[in-house]
Amino acid sequence: MTTAFYDEKGQLLGAGISDLCASIYPADCDFDLAAYVLDNLGYVELNWIAEDSVRVQFRPRTVSPMAVAAALYALSDHNPVRIAVCARGETIPDRLCRSLGDAIQHILGMIIGEQGVEAPWIISRQISLNSVMKDDCRFSEFLKFWFQCDRCFSPENETAMLHDRFFGRFMIVEPDEDRQLSIVQVGDGFDTYSNSWRSNVAGKTIENQPDYGYGLWARSMFDSVVSDGHPRVDEVDAVIKRPHLRDSVRIRYRRMILPYFDRNLQRERLLSVSYLDNGINLSLKPGLTLPAAGIMRHASGICLQAPADNAGPDNSFHLL
Repeated sequence: MTTAFYDEKGQLLGAGISDLCASIYPADCDFDLAAYVLDNLGYVELNWIAEDSVRVQFRPRTVSPMAVAAALYALSDHNPVRIAVCARGETIPDRLCRSLGDAIQHILGMIIGEQGVEAPWIISRQISLNSVMKDDCRFSEFLKFWFQCDRCFSPENETAMLHDRFFGRFMIVEPDEDRQLSIVQVGDGFDTYSNSWRSNVAGKTIENQPDYGYGLWARSMFDSVVSDGHPRVDEVDAVIKRPHLRDSVRIRYRRMILPYFDRNLQRERLLSVSYLDNGINLSLKPGLTLPAAGIMRHASGICLQAPADNAGPDNSFHLL
């Protein structure tokens, strides 16, 4: 069992209480230093109970966003099966999360509730690849292409498909050795945010979006594809903040993330393609009303995962 602390700047302070004492309180410590830094200084503690199980401990009211971000990166690197989230000094019960996405949503929800930060409202439903091959002509064509080329291609050679089929709604992302996901390119059909953001986004991590909560959720989706190496298709019903217009907008779309090997650059990358579908209506949050134009001024809520269709244990599919 090992323990790691992340300080208010997101820095890792060695492992265990002895390293914490050396960094924070070199003299003989006659009080519970771990409790002190967690309750008052905004630290996050990761306590690895087993190789695939970890306890995340922090105080939602005082925790530092930098400490939370660093801890989430560490969790992403290790990809634990079980994540116990424990809130100190609050009445929130401990929760066992069985995915990084679930843990992110729960952690954000606690911090939002205690610190008054606006939450994203996102509902998604994963679609099995077999269903996609039967019912979605846009994605099924791309999946067949991906399968036939043995996942090796270059998006720059497929511009006709990206623009004709998906109207430029695509994103290319590259994972590095530390499992950070950096945006390489965003298509001109991705118009939720400003043109300025789209023009300057290359090199930024995927969570570094104008709506940071939505960016964190999107990262968890890409992380799952990096972890299992399989394509992923989701229906998404989300309210996304647009700071450049000082409003929020409801976006409903179907998205597919493909892992691929770029033939030209000899690099592993991820390609996300999507198309808008206003027929998607996964579930309205109780008390939430949507004007006809779909614009919302004060939308808030929690990221949700709607029940998936029959994806099967490994989301396997067969070419038809």
